Amino acid sequence: RNSLPERIPQLDMVDLLTDAINDRQPDKDLFDLIDSKLKQIASPGSRILDFGAGRAKFHEHSGIQTVNYDPKVRYPGVINNITQVPGTFDVVLCVRVLCILPPDEFLEVLKQVRRMLNHISGHVIFTICDPRGINCENPEKAFSFGKTVSTGRTRPEWYRPLRVVRLEMARIGLEIVEEFEFLRVDQDRFEWKPDQWCCVAKACSPPRHTLLIKTCLMEHATIKPRVQHLIETLPCGTKTLLVLDCKKEGFQRGYAEADETQFRKEIEQLLLERWIDQLLEPPSQQAISNMHEDWFGFTPDFSKCEWSHDESGVQYASTFHGFNSCGTEFVLQVDSDIMVFRGKETPKLPLSLFEQDPLALTWSLPIANHKAKPLTAGHRFEVRACLVHIPRLKELFRLSQTEVRELIRSTHWYRIVDKVTGQFKSYRGGQLLPYFVHPQNDIKRNEDEYLLAIDAVQSGRLHPEQYGKVDWVGWPDGRGEPVVILVCGRNVPAGRMLRCIDSIKRNVLQDKDIGLVVIDDSSSRQTAIFLKGILPRNNTTFVSRRKWAGYQANMHLGCKTLCCNPKTVICTVDLDDALLGNPIQIIKDMYTEDPDLEAAFGGCVRVDKPGRYDIDETRPDPPRDARGQPYWAHIRTFRKILFDRIRETDLGLGSGSFVVRKESTLAADWAFSLPIWEQARNVTSLKGDLYLFEPGTTPNMNELNAQISKVVALPPYSRRTYNVAVVGDSNIHWREAYEVGLHLAEAGYIVSTGGLGGVMEEACRGAKKGRGITVGILPGNDPNVANPFVDIPIATGMGRHRNGIVALASAVVIVGGGAGTRSESSMAWAAKRLIISLKNVPGCSKDLADMAIDSRQRYADIPGDRVYGVEEAKDIVPLLKSLLPLYNRLSSRL
Repeated sequence: RNSLPERIPQLDMVDLLTDAINDRQPDKDLFDLIDSKLKQIASPGSRILDFGAGRAKFHEHSGIQTVNYDPKVRYPGVINNITQVPGTFDVVLCVRVLCILPPDEFLEVLKQVRRMLNHISGHVIFTICDPRGINCENPEKAFSFGKTVSTGRTRPEWYRPLRVVRLEMARIGLEIVEEFEFLRVDQDRFEWKPDQWCCVAKACSPPRHTLLIKTCLMEHATIKPRVQHLIETLPCGTKTLLVLDCKKEGFQRGYAEADETQFRKEIEQLLLERWIDQLLEPPSQQAISNMHEDWFGFTPDFSKCEWSHDESGVQYASTFHGFNSCGTEFVLQVDSDIMVFRGKETPKLPLSLFEQDPLALTWSLPIANHKAKPLTAGHRFEVRACLVHIPRLKELFRLSQTEVRELIRSTHWYRIVDKVTGQFKSYRGGQLLPYFVHPQNDIKRNEDEYLLAIDAVQSGRLHPEQYGKVDWVGWPDGRGEPVVILVCGRNVPAGRMLRCIDSIKRNVLQDKDIGLVVIDDSSSRQTAIFLKGILPRNNTTFVSRRKWAGYQANMHLGCKTLCCNPKTVICTVDLDDALLGNPIQIIKDMYTEDPDLEAAFGGCVRVDKPGRYDIDETRPDPPRDARGQPYWAHIRTFRKILFDRIRETDLGLGSGSFVVRKESTLAADWAFSLPIWEQARNVTSLKGDLYLFEPGTTPNMNELNAQISKVVALPPYSRRTYNVAVVGDSNIHWREAYEVGLHLAEAGYIVSTGGLGGVMEEACRGAKKGRGITVGILPGNDPNVANPFVDIPIATGMGRHRNGIVALASAVVIVGGGAGTRSESSMAWAAKRLIISLKNVPGCSKDLADMAIDSRQRYADIPGDRVYGVEEAKDIVPLLKSLLPLYNRLSSRL
């Protein structure tokens, strides 16, 4: 390949074939990797234990002196009895041991490894069969299976999510300081796949707190992704408890109806997949009575009320029931709706604060800030998210029982803490992470938007104004690079994800003009986290949906919301496919060299059958009758503004959709590709082998054709032409106005004017010379008064007020003019239209050239927004091509 005169894209992955052929010593490669990590953490004289050494293969391979222990293998130099293993060790190796152990033995071995570590500087290197390389129905649930090993025999192994492995390590006092994968080539598919997951962990103190998550039945629709989010972002506790409010209706600040059946289905999954350790049911009447006696020093009279909520409806009995159930000195209590960002490092809690200050009662999670605030006391109790010292809280209530008894029904319990706090202190600040953001009810009412907001905060994608504020401000700005690659997928095997992302990295490496948007459509959390870990760090936006949305919804999110520049060229890539060669640079160059280019499709290579999938550039009219055209074919590239114009219902989204979401997935490519192809005025077909397409599950062809028929039966989209208004003197026939109309028409723009004489007539005359279409917006009721060069006279009967309609064209060009022209210009400015004026014509156009009509900021992302002055008529069209997409835009917010 290196001797070829030019690069052949089809050879991009030939190395995988040769690696598969040469993959004869996987153990040697793994041991080399472990050996390199061992040399980084071990020093001369370090005591090293190989736990589960088998026949001491690592010792034989590396020559490093180790104590070898394995209870099941009889081999010279291998200790079989754990009690005979001498002392503690600086480093413990535990290679491919945990993955063969059932749950009870798994936990016991972790504890044994921890006990054998030097408590001050001990490290352990773990390797397990990487669960991300195992395809299974539910990647979040542990199970056993039979694995065929190199000798041909089958042995039992245990699949457990990496999340569970990390959790149990943290709970026994092992902090992971580095994770890395050992990859091998899949012998069936010739693609990389994770073979061994490896980590280096160090000895640390086990957690001393319980994570207590407070929830209610109103949160049934989103409770599972909420809890998953909190577990992934908050510090791991000795256990995780979910405490349930007993209310079923009449919620304070309610935003949804309760659904207990759905809620309990979601909780059952959380328990089955080990996201939480226990659901604490609402306390019984006897438990509430005992809690009041224990905490507040009196027995409640249940004939008066239930004593579970205060008079305003805020619960307190379930929270204190949770405090009693934790059994730890510290409790990190949080509302289930908060959104948290943890950063890259393992989040910590300031437990030393409570040791240094015996009056420290609580510490609040910080809100988003650019730098940490100083640690200060004297704050209110932050009930939404704070660390509580339970014995001190109990002592506070014991010392203030008389006041508490009077206030417990009339005042929120956490405000009672503020009232009776005495010498105890509530702290804030001292560290930057993890921080939290509070969502208001208006966003929680929209399930999809709320879950996207959770993902945005977890990824650290915040609106610039969010810093220093606790309540959710809004969505961060989207990507604005000239080219953005949009990747979508769901539950794609790890090997194919690696193949796709590696092919993209070759295209975007260190190119600031190329952005990347990756949308994972509710894959397992393990898959989503793996995908995030292999993405480029720069110029990348990653969205992990918490509930399935469908391909069209992801295209809509990626194109309309996550990209903000209407001129951006979007290139779509499926996560289970791959780019061949360097097509993104080819595409970037094509659109740069031809600024009028709006769409380019093609370059697709299929693995199941040969053939070319080039679209006919002559575009049969109408395109919806051309069923033989491969509108589905990759690569699909187009200007964002074309996608912005597609109706949501035509994508199968929202109410009134022409098909239900699940069915429309079959025809998803047609649903957006066909409208784009219809709208684009300048298109081309991409040539060569640029994209490797691998079909997924074979669809039902009858059903697929039926859905495509529904798409093509929709009304076709217009190949929209911009309407440019020419305004100026009504009694002076400027030659420049004729030239403006001529150039506009020759460039394909519709020319609109006030329809009368002077500049209006000259512009229309020039447009007809250029074989263009002219529109006259007339002030009176008689269309016959229009000048003879108007194709479409529109009699408004509005008098001078018709100027406001003229000003609403796509752009306005000023040629001379007086007071009337100035009014049209001012209304166009207020309507945020693009305005261009001729500097060489006296009057309004000369006066306004290169000026801002007033001080308002019309577009924050258009520096130098103004009335753009040009010297000659021929300069107008290049300016229109460059700026019109920026001024004719749709909202980029959700």
